[in-house]
Amino acid sequence: MPVRPLIARLLLAFLCAAAPLVARSSVWKVTRGHSTLFLGGTIHMLRPADFPLPAEFDTAFAASSRLVFETDVARLQSPDMHAAIATHGMFADGTTLDQVLTPTAWKAATAYSAQAGLPLDAMKQMKPWLFTVMMAALELQKLGISNEGVDFHFFQQAADAGKTTGELESFERHIQHLVNLGAGHESEMIIKSIEDLAELPRTLDDLIAAWRAGDTEKIDALMLRDIRKKYPAVFKNLLADRNQAWLPKLEELLTTADVEFVLVGAGHLSGREGLLALLKARGCKLEQIEPAPTPKRLDKNTAAPALPKVLFFANPMTSDNTVIRRPKPDELSIAEQRFAEIARGVFDVTITQDGSEVTRGKLVRYQAVVFFTAINPPGVEVDALVAWVRAGRAFVGIHSTANTFQKIPAFGEMLGANFDRRPWRTAQAPQTKVRINVHDRTHPATRHLGASFEIADDIYQFKNFDATNVQLLLTLDPASLDLSAPKMNRQDRVLPVAWSKPFGAGRVFYTALGDWDETWLDPRYRTHLIQGIQWTLKRAD
Repeated sequence: MPVRPLIARLLLAFLCAAAPLVARSSVWKVTRGHSTLFLGGTIHMLRPADFPLPAEFDTAFAASSRLVFETDVARLQSPDMHAAIATHGMFADGTTLDQVLTPTAWKAATAYSAQAGLPLDAMKQMKPWLFTVMMAALELQKLGISNEGVDFHFFQQAADAGKTTGELESFERHIQHLVNLGAGHESEMIIKSIEDLAELPRTLDDLIAAWRAGDTEKIDALMLRDIRKKYPAVFKNLLADRNQAWLPKLEELLTTADVEFVLVGAGHLSGREGLLALLKARGCKLEQIEPAPTPKRLDKNTAAPALPKVLFFANPMTSDNTVIRRPKPDELSIAEQRFAEIARGVFDVTITQDGSEVTRGKLVRYQAVVFFTAINPPGVEVDALVAWVRAGRAFVGIHSTANTFQKIPAFGEMLGANFDRRPWRTAQAPQTKVRINVHDRTHPATRHLGASFEIADDIYQFKNFDATNVQLLLTLDPASLDLSAPKMNRQDRVLPVAWSKPFGAGRVFYTALGDWDETWLDPRYRTHLIQGIQWTLKRAD
């Protein structure tokens, strides 16, 4: 298949970074003198079937004390990213997309929007670079590609393991590279991108096939060669200039006693402008990490290591918790999908909205139960659940779980509090942006959060809460709230958000956060929740 000179192909490299360089390994050990770092070529976005990752990534991760990414991964998943898109990606002066494109390019853009079912009025407000990124992201999503790739996976792993992280370029600089995408060639970029995206399914398959075959020539041809030759300015902006900017930072890492694992898009490694060639020219020794041998098949007498069995029970009943409401009985809710994502490889998860799973006879199957519920979900044997936790098992409550079984004192005693209205919520603003103080910075669920942080969520007030009976983890900063709100009841001004507590021989963790998808996508929350569960399982202290 001839390779056309398409900017979208380089955009695919920027978004997906598409493949390791050779079949043997995508991770390199880089040494100079007595200093060492690992350099991994990553895929920024993955399909669920692409997990687990190649074993050499885990080898490098285990050998390193610090991880370094292209940019601040947390901010890429935070409201800062949405703000950056609004600031840099949308016209604010009355200009519209059709005014900056040639008639031919605008015709192609309108045809694509109609075919994809996108509202044209909304598309007209986008600048050309954002329209191009949006098209690529939409087509990748159709192919099952999600935002969770190698980088995000190891960002979470680093937080869970207590490893520090860094970045090669600032978040602002990273965004600027996207903003400059196709500058001066906007119409041509959109026309060629649309043509290329039509072939994306086959292109992606070709890239994966080339990766599996270790065909470096084909990978370079599919991703970079044509761009390098016919769109040198774009290639220079997205790859070559960034490699040159990163090189001194990599050399600085090679002066420390620490071992770092540096993760960059695989497109940054190949060719004469690539980091491997640049590091070799600076006198570094490069050694590919060999994949571990394929393990022998376990015989019938050998048991594989088992993940903790966790039940995720979500039932919104008649509440307004849309994040746990299934669109159809056989389609998972947003929270269920997100929990499955973050628990992959950590827990053996069963997801249900059937209360009969939380009964004396079935609880014995699990080591932990996670509730995201409201009101009085039917079928649950509350007394059996409370006794099960008290006997040494793990219970985790999310958000509206505090508004569950309010008339059963034993449940509230186990959880540590009950929901008592939402003083700051309005119909116009169901989420409230607040500052949260980290009350305990040593707990596994909070030690990654710093002294305080801001987040927007459905903010609760509680009753029947006694701070002396729990390990208080997070509290609302009163300065970020209107304490004169009519429904504000707590005279002690203790405004808890998360806590943990022993309960008999068992453990309980509760977090009031998690009411909307933006929270579930926030890496801070994901680590907070997973580590909270790990604490209840006595796997993290």
